[in-house]
Amino acid sequence: MYIAKILGEEEATLGDTVTPEQLTQAQVVQVLCAKAAADLVACPTRKIGDAMNGKQKEAFELAIYTARARMRKACWDEAFAQLERAHVLGQRFVWPHVVSHWLMMRVELARRAPIAALGQVVRIALGAAGSAMGLVPMGNTGGSNVSMFQQMPIAPELQALMEDGGGEAAKG
Repeated sequence: MYIAKILGEEEATLGDTVTPEQLTQAQVVQVLCAKAAADLVACPTRKIGDAMNGKQKEAFELAIYTARARMRKACWDEAFAQLERAHVLGQRFVWPHVVSHWLMMRVELARRAPIAALGQVVRIALGAAGSAMGLVPMGNTGGSNVSMFQQMPIAPELQALMEDGGGEAAKG
């Protein structure tokens, strides 16, 4: 079912029994990248002994899953909005930060926006380093349309998830 989740039910009729020979080269790359991303996101995402809390991780994974679904249907603006949400949730953690920018780059390429895509390539490298060193502008949505160094307000819903997993203390 994993392959069907990545490619969409209509594209993966054989479910988990699909072999690389039965997929196009682009689909194989997509499956491998998504599997690697899912495996690494599923691991405790560390930043100097700190781990993404459960609610934050769930929200991040849902945003990525929703963005991928929107990308499969070429709904680029909706996909990008979900990736911005994922970026805010995951930017303190190396792998989620990189995944957000990688998918943003793919959206920009699909939109035929090479300058924005190049901006995402730069953000992949600098974002990974920034997350690893704990130097990220909190709240930054990650798009090439904003400075990569600009701190931005965080939506209260996301702030609550990031503080303590969205518990009552964060809402009160």
